[in-house]
Amino acid sequence: KIKRLTMVHHSLYGKTREMANLLIDVLSNQEQLVEFRSISAFDATASDIQSSDGIIFGTPANFGYMSGALKDFFDRNYYALEGTVEAVPYAIFVSASTDGTGAVDSIQRICKGLNLKEVQEPLVLTKKLSASDEQAIRDFGLTMAAGIDAGIF
Repeated sequence: KIKRLTMVHHSLYGKTREMANLLIDVLSNQEQLVEFRSISAFDATASDIQSSDGIIFGTPANFGYMSGALKDFFDRNYYALEGTVEAVPYAIFVSASTDGTGAVDSIQRICKGLNLKEVQEPLVLTKKLSASDEQAIRDFGLTMAAGIDAGIF
């Protein structure tokens, strides 16, 4: 059975959108590893997460916190997810103007409450994307897909 990796993200424009688009490009073209879905935080539901073998959350850091759209996703779906997604692997990417710790911490606290399992260090980028940043994003996504496929996450 092919496993499913779902990315729930939000970005209006800019660097977070670039990061998400790079992940979409690389993960949509590796079908041999996992089935990949990219869903806007406004459109994602608990069942999208419950039917996934791994999750990537992506957000800009807004005022030291995750985006309002990602917070809305968690607000709408937390209780439906509680107790149903235990130990599902997840990873976070954040676009920030400073260090992004507030956004990362807020997502990690919610995921801890859901008993999700963080399997990669959060990818936080704070400047215009360089070629090495773009490669780091691709590696981040492919590591997630390969780890889920191999069952090591």
